[in-house]
Amino acid sequence: MPIKLDITGFYYSIDVDSSGVTTVLDVLNRANGIRSPNGGVLSFRLDKGFVSSLTVEYDGQSSPKSRQNNSPFGPNRPVGIYSYTDDVFSQSNRISNSGNIPGLLAWQYYIFDSAGKQKSGDRTIVPVSKASTTFQIQDGDRIVWRLIGIFGLNQFIDAAQQNLVAEAKGQPLSLKAAGDILDKNGGLIPV
Repeated sequence: MPIKLDITGFYYSIDVDSSGVTTVLDVLNRANGIRSPNGGVLSFRLDKGFVSSLTVEYDGQSSPKSRQNNSPFGPNRPVGIYSYTDDVFSQSNRISNSGNIPGLLAWQYYIFDSAGKQKSGDRTIVPVSKASTTFQIQDGDRIVWRLIGIFGLNQFIDAAQQNLVAEAKGQPLSLKAAGDILDKNGGLIPV
């Protein structure tokens, strides 16, 4: 049974062979450069072990179609390049809002089992090249990528950078989720 890879908003969905797959990066590598049934071709970039860019190109051999059957815009979408670069670590993707808390847009993935139950529900941030310590990617799983907004940017960036330093030193990661920050002793403060 294959593993399904979906990229929300890019109208991209493809099944990849699950043999030997242990990480999200394995799945991305198998899909990279392969034309999906919907006509899109995926490419991606990594930054510090995390996906920093996802791109799907529709070159006109077929047009992307939305699975939202009741959309007032209809199912067909324009041919072209669908791409977003998430530059979390350089803090260049600030998003403006009507509030006073800075934010950014970032790529985040969720993993669901063959019954549709979310496996990656503990919200642990794991680089795509590492296997999760709480679950395994298996036949029939579905990996869904979404572009999300994260507010409280400064605490997130500080905690994420602390994690990268800890990982480089071989220490356990301490950031549980994008909304968590660390206290002076390295303990989690859920927000």
